[in-house]
Amino acid sequence: MARRIADDLTLTSGGLGVLAPEHLLDALINAPVAVLIVDFDDRILWRNNVASELWASHFEARLDSRASHLFSDPQHFGRLLSKVASGKSIENESALIDRPYPNGGLVDVLITMNGCLDEGGLTYARCFIRDVTKSMKQVSETEARLTQLVALEHLSRTLQSSKSTEAAYEVLGEELPKLFAHSSGALFMRRESRFEQICHWGVLTEKESELRDCWALQRARIHTVQPGSLGLACRHCASGGAWASLCIPLVYEGNVVGLLHLRREYTNTYQAHQIQFSEAAVEQIALVLSNISLRESLIHQSIRDSLTGIYNRRYMIEVLEREAYRCRRHGNPMGVMMVDIDHFKTFNDLYGHAAGDAVLRHVGQRLEASIRAEDTVCRYGGEEFTIVMPGARLEKVTARAETLRQAVGETAMEYNGRQLGSISISIGVAIFPDHGESSEEVLRRADIALLHAKASGRNRTETFGTR
Repeated sequence: MARRIADDLTLTSGGLGVLAPEHLLDALINAPVAVLIVDFDDRILWRNNVASELWASHFEARLDSRASHLFSDPQHFGRLLSKVASGKSIENESALIDRPYPNGGLVDVLITMNGCLDEGGLTYARCFIRDVTKSMKQVSETEARLTQLVALEHLSRTLQSSKSTEAAYEVLGEELPKLFAHSSGALFMRRESRFEQICHWGVLTEKESELRDCWALQRARIHTVQPGSLGLACRHCASGGAWASLCIPLVYEGNVVGLLHLRREYTNTYQAHQIQFSEAAVEQIALVLSNISLRESLIHQSIRDSLTGIYNRRYMIEVLEREAYRCRRHGNPMGVMMVDIDHFKTFNDLYGHAAGDAVLRHVGQRLEASIRAEDTVCRYGGEEFTIVMPGARLEKVTARAETLRQAVGETAMEYNGRQLGSISISIGVAIFPDHGESSEEVLRRADIALLHAKASGRNRTETFGTR
């Protein structure tokens, strides 16, 4: 039967070319694709060596077994065979054969099929089956890599739009488990001298102190542990050799600012492209976080007083205008205090400017610690401070002013082992809109009240219009 089939078979598919009949049988037997000859009753009449290997378990049966039973969807193959019986040809039809690989996956194949004529008409079908599992796997891997790159680009854009470092950390907590979905992981960032866990997913429960023994942090480069490798596991991920792991430091301008730790089961190793992607992702994250930190630093410098750490005059004017507009819109009052350290010039002359700076810091901190969450304290300039209290009426503002004056006066200052004595402050109070219809006018009248307090002996609170 095989000889008769070979004599009239001219191959135009499967990469075998057109061969003379005397050489055709050997070519079919050794063809690089699986070849089946099937009659229109679905019986296998002949198969080549590749087909025997592809369906090894099935070919223990007789040759006249049903061809459709070799496929995961027998009805699909039956429909293809019917089309060929009607005179049509099949080109590169996708199918799955019903033989698991050692890894448990089915085999993807492409089927090309046409009929063979003899004197009585169509007598059998010629089937050429090409295993494309590896090609499909490569396509799948390529799609997975593209998906990861798109996810990384989305993460980068989202991070860049974050208003603060803390907001960026929240984004990372949401997005990193998606970006590295096939690994457990944790992200650590440096806070002063420690590494703090920002987020984690999967099975990880690292402790901050153990990260000091991480090889990646000590060497400032990636540290991998793979099956069969000689690499030492870090103490924070040592678990009886049960895991493959990556420790990737976040490095910016030569400084290690964080660490990404990834881990998966030891049998599921990290491929080279996965390691490269992980490093690229960490590099991108480190760059964006450093940019956010720089932006925060610049903003801080622009609105904070460098000596006391509280808000500066520029920010105070901004807040004053904004809160005045909001209070006017809602019909609410707003309290404004002008605060001055009594006899500050004499204090500076007596103890020196360094001690004077310490006093400014101390007063600024005491004022900031004694106001409401919705209030704002700023250094107006020199030894003067301004406090803005949205929604506060005169009684509440004056009561708060007395509390602040007493809080500052109750603390004795010490600098470089020297007792500097007690400090007193004078406070002027004005209320919007009672004492002015604009923020500038209210501020000016609070300053007038402060001058009255100082002229009246200092260490007291005065309200505009009471004199």
